[in-house]
Amino acid sequence: RPRIEGLARADWTRTQVTLSRTVEAIDCLETAGLPFLVLKGAAHYAEGLTRRRILADIDILLHDEDVAPALDALINRGWRGARGETPTFLRRIAAARISLNLTHRDHGDIDLHRALFHRSYPAPQAEALVWSAAKPAILWGRDIRVPCGEISLLVSAAHGVIGTSGDWAMDIASRIAA
Repeated sequence: RPRIEGLARADWTRTQVTLSRTVEAIDCLETAGLPFLVLKGAAHYAEGLTRRRILADIDILLHDEDVAPALDALINRGWRGARGETPTFLRRIAAARISLNLTHRDHGDIDLHRALFHRSYPAPQAEALVWSAAKPAILWGRDIRVPCGEISLLVSAAHGVIGTSGDWAMDIASRIAA
C-alpha cells in the first residue's frame, strides 16, 4: 500500500506540473482573443470533479476558423509539434487534421481540436449548441469554458471507443456521481 500511495502522489505531482506548464497555452489563446473550450480530464479538474486524475495533456476545442490563428499564436510563443513537426509543416496540415498535439518546454502539452470527435462531420447546428451550452470554470487560476455535463459525457464515451486508456470510464463515473 505505501508503494501504491507513493506512485499515486508521483502521478498527481506530474499532473500538477503538466497543468502549470500547459496553462501558458490558455494565456496565449486569451491574449489572442480566441474563444476555446477545455475538454475531457482538464475540464474535470476545472469543474472540481476530480483531484486525482492523471493528465498527459490539455485538450482544447477551437472553432474551425480559429485553428490557424491559434496555431500561429502558440508557435510564436514557443510551442512546437509533439512529434518534431516543423512550424511550417504544422501550419500546412492544420486544415486537414482533427487535432494537433503541441508541446512547450519540459512538461507543456496540449491537443488542439477543431472538432469534438475524431471523425468530423459538418454539423453547424450541433456545434453551435455545444458552444452556446458551455459553462464557465476555473483551471489553475484561469477563467475558462467547458462543455455542459451532457456534452462532456458524450465526449468521454466517444473517446473511450477509440482510446487505449480507461480514463474515459473514470470521467463518466465521476460526472455521473456529481
